[in-house]
Amino acid sequence: MALISLPVIFISHIIAQFVTPGTPGYKLVGAIGFWIGTLLSTDSIWQVLFQGKPIFPWFEQERIGWIGWLQLPFNVLFWISFGISALVQVMEARTLRGKDPQTAKHEFEDSKQYTLGTKPTGNIDLTVALWGDYKAAGMKERHKGGAISEA
Repeated sequence: MALISLPVIFISHIIAQFVTPGTPGYKLVGAIGFWIGTLLSTDSIWQVLFQGKPIFPWFEQERIGWIGWLQLPFNVLFWISFGISALVQVMEARTLRGKDPQTAKHEFEDSKQYTLGTKPTGNIDLTVALWGDYKAAGMKERHKGGAISEA
């Protein structure tokens, strides 16, 4: 009976390396997904922004071809497309992944020390504007991430 379960246990340990957060296999799968997503997104940005020929042949009649693949690393517009694509991938992942509960709790505990007084009245506009900045501190980054991931 134990001999029958050994192959199943062996396979389950291998699979666990790819689905357990923090393991090398999990990081490898994440890196492969990031690079594939970045390359596919680069193709789209390359075609839309710079009117380049499609890099990948899916659903396309005309494509870059083998000679184009050899010339591609020397094209500055391709690298700009790649950079935009990687930035979008990172911002989407950061927004969708969110924070782990411990980090969120620590930031929440740290932010409780700042209390907001009432809105100043009878002061110059600068004082009111600075009060508004203090009230909304940290929210700009939160809104930018969401806007970039939806774009």
